[in-house]
Amino acid sequence: MDVTFADAALAALCNSERRLTRQWGPEAGRTVARRLLELAAVDEQAIGLLPRARVGTDSAGETIIDFGGGEVIIRGSIANSSAGGLAAADCPGRLMITSVEVHGSEQS
Repeated sequence: MDVTFADAALAALCNSERRLTRQWGPEAGRTVARRLLELAAVDEQAIGLLPRARVGTDSAGETIIDFGGGEVIIRGSIANSSAGGLAAADCPGRLMITSVEVHGSEQS
């Protein structure tokens, strides 16, 4: 899946081990990085198969991916990015992340 971010500040945070560690501590920062890599490695149909992932939708239609019963919650929107007549398998879709929440971290 193509993982993007709703704004530059969130992208800078999520693409920096140093910033993730500063935000949530070393353990939780590594967990967030691992969850983001897992999302990038699957297509939208397989998100619910990731270990400890529960996928839902809030009242505004935003996708909520809850890892570990609230440990890491990633919110965003998922869109199929197929274009130009390519098969869906050739275009894995896109997740635009709007927020990342971490509960129970050293920095919470």
